[in-house]
Amino acid sequence: MNRAVQEILNWIGVYCSEGASAYYDYNKKTAFCWDGDEWVQKTEKARKNGVRDLQGWLADEMYNDVGLLQDIVGDKVYDYARGSAEKAITILKVLESGGHTALKTACSNMIKTWEDRK
Repeated sequence: MNRAVQEILNWIGVYCSEGASAYYDYNKKTAFCWDGDEWVQKTEKARKNGVRDLQGWLADEMYNDVGLLQDIVGDKVYDYARGSAEKAITILKVLESGGHTALKTACSNMIKTWEDRK
């Protein structure tokens, strides 16, 4: 179980870091923005507010986005739990106990969902 938790925590860091890098590079090189894309809007607002390390800032924002965490952590938890509600809840409770605020909230939300499946 600890291995699964550690791998999920590592995955969150990699996902947010590489995701921010790819997203930032893509938008910077192409000057392409999706209309209404919340990340583009947030990035532009941060730029206007004087944020210098936009890529690092974007990674932090992704790391603190509850919805994003639910998506990426939920997939990994399902894989490790192999569909077992008991295993999923155990993994999520360990993640919740040592996580930052957004991760705790995401895990709490997912625990409720898994409990409803029992």
